[in-house]
Amino acid sequence: MNRRGLLLGLVGTVGIRADGRAQSHALPRRIGILSSSNQRPAILATELEKLGYKEGASFVIEERFAPGEPDRLFRYAEELVAANVEVIVAIGDPPARAALKATSNVPIVLVTGTDPVIAGFAKSMSRPGGQVTGVTLLSAEVEAKRLELLHEALPGNKRVSYLTVASRENQTMRPVENAARQLGVELHIVAVNSMADVKEAFAEIRRIGSTATIVGYHSLFASLDNSRVIAMEAEGAKQATVCEWPYMADAGCLFGYGADREDIYGPLASQIDRILRGETVGDLPFRQPQLLLLTVNLKTAKALGISVPASILARADQVID
Repeated sequence: MNRRGLLLGLVGTVGIRADGRAQSHALPRRIGILSSSNQRPAILATELEKLGYKEGASFVIEERFAPGEPDRLFRYAEELVAANVEVIVAIGDPPARAALKATSNVPIVLVTGTDPVIAGFAKSMSRPGGQVTGVTLLSAEVEAKRLELLHEALPGNKRVSYLTVASRENQTMRPVENAARQLGVELHIVAVNSMADVKEAFAEIRRIGSTATIVGYHSLFASLDNSRVIAMEAEGAKQATVCEWPYMADAGCLFGYGADREDIYGPLASQIDRILRGETVGDLPFRQPQLLLLTVNLKTAKALGISVPASILARADQVID
C-alpha cells in the first residue's frame, strides 16, 4: 500500500474534530445520497476511489431517490439520518432543504444550479458558514448561453420556450429572461410537476408556435431515460432543443451544453473527503466547474431539417453524426 493509501486507511478509523481532539470512526464510512432523480451518480464513487477510498471496504453509499415525489424527500432524509450517515450528498435544492429540515448536525454537500448565497444555503461562496457546502453550476448564467446558442443556430426564430419544473426557484430565470430581451426573443416558460406532464408540455409548446426549446436545469430531467423521453417529445413537436448536460445530446437533444461531470463530482468527492477527515463543513468553499462542453447531434438536426452553422460545429467538443 502506498503512503497515501495508508493515510486514507488510517483516516477511516481516526478523524480529527474541529477542536483538534481525535475522534474514532467505524469502517466503512457511510455517505448518504438524496435526490429528486432516479439516477445514481455512479461517478461519485469513482471520484472517491481516485482519492484512495474503496466502495464496500472504506465507504458505503446509502441512497434515497424521489423522482416526481418531492413530498417524500423529508422522510427519506430522516431515513438517511437514522442510518447514521456522516455526510449527505443532496442533488438539487429541494433535497438539500429536506436534509436541513431533518438534521442540524449532519454535513450536507450540495450539487446545485442556483447561487447558494441567494438560495440561503451559504453566507458566502468562499466561507459558507453553515451546514452546507458543495458545487454550484450557477446554471442560470449557463442557460443564458444556451439561449444564445439556439439563437445562433436559428437566427430567424423569435419565439423560444423554456421547459422547467414548477418547484424551481424563480431567481434562476432572471439571466435567461435578460438574455431573451437583449436578443429580441419572446421567451415562454412552460413548467411541469413530473415527467408525466412532459408530453402535454410539448403539446403546449407547439401550440405557442415555438420552434426551439431550452430544457432547463433540474435533476428530474437529468437521467438518461428521462432525457430520451424529452428528446422524443421534442422531436415530435418539431423543437430544436438545447439541454443541460452534454450527454443529453446522445439521448436525442439537438445540443447538449453544460459542465463536465468529472468537473462536478471530482471537487464534490474532495469536499466529502475533507469532511470525513474532520474539517468543518462551513469552512469549505463552494466550488464551480471550470469546463463547459458542447455536444451536437447532427442526426437530430437532420430530422428537424436544421443546418447547424459551421461556427457552432467548429467549437463543438463532440459531434454525433
